[in-house]
Amino acid sequence: MPPKKKTAAETGAVTPAAVPPLKSRAAARTKSTAATHKAPARKPAARRSRPEAPGKEISAFDETLHQAEIAQEAYLLWLNRGASHGQAHQDWLRAIEIVRARHQAG
Repeated sequence: MPPKKKTAAETGAVTPAAVPPLKSRAAARTKSTAATHKAPARKPAARRSRPEAPGKEISAFDETLHQAEIAQEAYLLWLNRGASHGQAHQDWLRAIEIVRARHQAG
């Protein structure tokens, strides 16, 4: 006797009729609760200035504007150290200090 074929309900397979149709994105947006319930508008927070520490001057030096110069200085530091690896971060920090001093003095 040949084995009996199982039905979709017996195998647990999902049939196309069991899957609900997909909604369009526009329909989903108009019916969402976020679109109908807006939060009340807030006033922008007032910016508070930080109190300056006595004796400390705020630096106007911007590292991103001088990145190429800092990279060149870090490269020269690396060469002067004998081109040994493992101290790139220290070279970069020292180069920032050198370039900062150069621009604040002049």
